[in-house]
Amino acid sequence: MSQAQGHRNLIKGLTARFMLALGLISLLALAGQLLVQRELERQSSDVLLVNLTARQRLLSQKISETALVIQTTQDTNELSSRADELERLLKSWEGAHISVRGQESALSGTDDSVATFLFDTLDHSYRVMRDEVLALLSETRQAVTTGTKSERVTLLVDEILKEEVRFLEALNTLVFTFGGGESARIGVMQKVGLALPIAIIIVVLIQGVFIFRPSVNRIKDAMTELEKFRLAVENTSDHITIANASGTIMLVNRAAELTTGYSAKELIGSAISGEGMWRGDVEPEFYMDMWETIRVKKEIFKGVAANRKKNGEQYYSAVSLVPILDDRGEAQFFVSLERDITTEVNVDRAKTEFVSLASHQLRTPLSAINWYAEMLLGGDAGPLGEEQRKYVEEMYKGNQRMVELVNALLNVSRIELGTFVIEPEPTNIVEIADSVIAELKPSIAKQGIVFERSVSPDIPIIPADPKLVRIVFQNLLSNAVKYTLKGGTVSLAISPVREQASRKDTDAALQGNILIRVSDTGVGIPLEAQNRIFSKLFRADNARELDSGGTGLGLYIVKAVLDHSGGRVWFESSPGKGTTFYATLPLSGMKAKTGQKELG
Repeated sequence: MSQAQGHRNLIKGLTARFMLALGLISLLALAGQLLVQRELERQSSDVLLVNLTARQRLLSQKISETALVIQTTQDTNELSSRADELERLLKSWEGAHISVRGQESALSGTDDSVATFLFDTLDHSYRVMRDEVLALLSETRQAVTTGTKSERVTLLVDEILKEEVRFLEALNTLVFTFGGGESARIGVMQKVGLALPIAIIIVVLIQGVFIFRPSVNRIKDAMTELEKFRLAVENTSDHITIANASGTIMLVNRAAELTTGYSAKELIGSAISGEGMWRGDVEPEFYMDMWETIRVKKEIFKGVAANRKKNGEQYYSAVSLVPILDDRGEAQFFVSLERDITTEVNVDRAKTEFVSLASHQLRTPLSAINWYAEMLLGGDAGPLGEEQRKYVEEMYKGNQRMVELVNALLNVSRIELGTFVIEPEPTNIVEIADSVIAELKPSIAKQGIVFERSVSPDIPIIPADPKLVRIVFQNLLSNAVKYTLKGGTVSLAISPVREQASRKDTDAALQGNILIRVSDTGVGIPLEAQNRIFSKLFRADNARELDSGGTGLGLYIVKAVLDHSGGRVWFESSPGKGTTFYATLPLSGMKAKTGQKELG
């Protein structure tokens, strides 16, 4: 064979090998393209899953919020409206779940067993919660028909809230596992990688430089800011807890561990209300009010809670719970800030007990002074001269003011110690109001005040504590008379606000109550004093100028009495023009309260 022939054969061989290599590269490129296409389809399914689960999460939260309203309201019309809303939400929720479940086949791939397990877990929790919602719907419909809610409503709502936590945990786990996002692009690179020709690898590398690097930088910046936030939270002296939309704790700081005695590992995953852990001597109504405020009203909740540490020791904390809302106004998570105020509470309790003891000790000598003054004024010790009578009358008036102060201090101490009793009995509140008006007639006549009385004829007899009702009327009416100048007007109006009231100007919160309105054309309350008017021992400057003998305890006691009786009190005032106080008592009556002492 000639040398030229040998070169030609070599070229032919190299050409054949090159063509074979080129064919293989083309096949690899085609395979890579198919893999890219498959991964992008998978990414599309992931994004769809995220959107579908977001809708199901939102609907489950709305179901819980509606259930909480059903648990707290007694209004039959409200119950009927919420039942209709719950039924609509349930249907939408069922449809959303079917859509989420329909993504199982698209997401299984090589993770068949994992996908099946996660979807089955979600499905089980969904069915349990759905059955509880259906049962609640049935109980609510029955309550609308009978006008009475059964105790099972409360139990069902509690179970729904607990199951919602498990449902959302299953939903979050599913999204975390198959949630796609930017990780899908990385998945494309990982799975395709070496199967692509050099040219495609270069494209991927270019994409990594120009697309992923800015993302990495943004992530680094976010991580730096997050670390700053974590250090600030970790080192603050207040107990800080962050919970998800279902109320499950996701993060706690060191102060939370020190305050409760539980470790972060024990706290994370539990309910923010502390159920089963540090939940202490707090009434169930506290947590009902808390959930309604942050989940339904979406407002900041503030209160004082008596909890117990892991070792059983009681402590008190001032709680502020803030709902963090998204662009749609839905709660995404909650931030709880608690400050240990055990020392302050114990000091206040000691002061209150001292005041109670001192007041009791003062009562005996004051009663003696009062008795002897009355005897002297009655002539039991012989006739008094004009100047003598004047001195004894001043002594008697001063002693009466001391008796009123001591009684007010005793009432405050019993309220703060929680030892006062509420004993409801069939009570005609109109008769009590009229008796207080009769007591004030001399003062009304002396000041030339025009008194107007407007009482609805259909005020029912309600279960109430007559002594407490008298305290409310005495304080509101005597204040109106005291702070109205000569020739002014004081008016009293009492009317029931029925649940079936349809007037557009009727506040829904007033329905089912007796509304008491006391108005005057007096000096009014200065704007700077209005936010403190129900505070203990507080009196506005203009009130002290008109009457130096007040205690500053009357409105504090009125508010405490009504708060403990299911009612409320508020006011409107224009300085120099007058004030209107509003008070409500439930048509269903006051709730009984056991205690040791009556208010007087």
